[in-house]
Amino acid sequence: MSTSHALVTTKESSWKDPALGAASLALKIAKEAAGDVPVVKQIVGVALSIVELAEKAEKNRDALRMLAEKAATLAQLVKQVVSDRTVDGQLVPLLERLTLVFDKVEAFMLKETAKGNGLKKIYRSVFVLQSKVEKLSNELETEIRGFTIATLVDSRVYMAETRVYMEDNSQHDGQFRRLRDYEVRKLGVILERKTEHGTVVFEQARVHGESELMVVKYLKGGVQPGQTSDAWTANTKDIITQVSTLELSHPNVAQFYGRGVCDGRTRFLVLRTGTYKANEYLSQAWGNAGECFQEFYRMQTLALAASAHLEGLGIAWFPQSLGSILVDNNGQPCIGTFDDLVSSERCSRFDQAIWVLWVIDELHYLAAPVQVQCKKAASPESCDNGLLKECMESNTSYSPILHQIWARLCAEELYIEIETREEPFPDFSQLSPVTFSEADRLWKDLSSCRYPPIQQEQSSVSTIPRDDSEPNDSRVEEGSLEVKVECRLVYDKHRGGHPILHGFQVILT
Repeated sequence: MSTSHALVTTKESSWKDPALGAASLALKIAKEAAGDVPVVKQIVGVALSIVELAEKAEKNRDALRMLAEKAATLAQLVKQVVSDRTVDGQLVPLLERLTLVFDKVEAFMLKETAKGNGLKKIYRSVFVLQSKVEKLSNELETEIRGFTIATLVDSRVYMAETRVYMEDNSQHDGQFRRLRDYEVRKLGVILERKTEHGTVVFEQARVHGESELMVVKYLKGGVQPGQTSDAWTANTKDIITQVSTLELSHPNVAQFYGRGVCDGRTRFLVLRTGTYKANEYLSQAWGNAGECFQEFYRMQTLALAASAHLEGLGIAWFPQSLGSILVDNNGQPCIGTFDDLVSSERCSRFDQAIWVLWVIDELHYLAAPVQVQCKKAASPESCDNGLLKECMESNTSYSPILHQIWARLCAEELYIEIETREEPFPDFSQLSPVTFSEADRLWKDLSSCRYPPIQQEQSSVSTIPRDDSEPNDSRVEEGSLEVKVECRLVYDKHRGGHPILHGFQVILT
């Protein structure tokens, strides 16, 4: 009897398949971990039952073991795929179909391991079992392949959806903010401009979480059908983002702050810049004439220095309206807000000079209004009690051509308008020498383009009208002679480290 008992023990231990034992342990752990997903817990539980039945089988062990291993593999794959995500989309019908297949395998295992008629079992083992195992095995393999392919596709969709969701819900897009509509509160229209894409609106705005006022730019009515979402602002956005980095930014150039999320109904950009037009700022905020002129001079210098900075980057400031300079709550001027930054290669230097100097001149007239003293027909030599003659003769001696022009003018009786303007001496102490130098260099360069040396022949003369809203490049009518002589008395002194030349400055245009 003892020998027989030993033989039985050895026989049972030989059937304890290590692979099934490992699969059983793994499925038990997976079942505990799948408590939050009922359908997965059900599948893993059925697979565990299949493995345990295969371990108890006394006949046809190899066929049942193979079937159990496939079931265990598929159950663990299911648990692995759905462990870190929500069960939805294509996964739901897949899991439902898998549940049916597992139930069929379990029912088959129960039937094959149950005790019954010996002859019947022998018959099934010879004629039925093999085909049934192959059929169920093929079903499991089919489900494994289908589940693997479907989950790969679904995972890609899931990852894409997750990426879009994360992008739309993140607060930053690289270096800049991503904003939703509710985070931007409009405060008032600054400018509306009609373009080929529609009406572009610039408005004062307050952004959630920021104390300073900003400008929101958006396309009125949204993007038109057939247009790409960024076509209305693509060119200027590229330039403004380029000059908004920490290295290339300038305190007096508009900076790109952020844009609306992709799923928003309105496409918009937010700029960190001024929010008040410089002409309105000078007209309304300064009652004292001296302070107003000082503020104009400071704004002019800072704006020109900012433009000089942009030129070093190959970008030109090409203002197209009097309100092209905006001022923030701290009185800092800012350029580049209204899509007026262009590549220097695409910009005519002469046209740029006309526009920049026109904007500066118009602001100059606001800060120091001209007063007309008299209008009369007279000879230039007798004008203003001979003061004009004295000024011109002291300067024409240095230029033979200018002397000839002056002599020609004196031979005529002209309609003369005498204008006076008081300009307080500007205080340079609040401006750095570098800023002043850059602004002065650009001013001289633009002036030389706008008013070329008198030796050069000009095919046409450009004048800037005082009654229109933009410059005029029309020719002077034939037979007419319009001459403007500007004399400016400049004191000889040093202020803030900047030398001021003495004598009369005479401009003949």
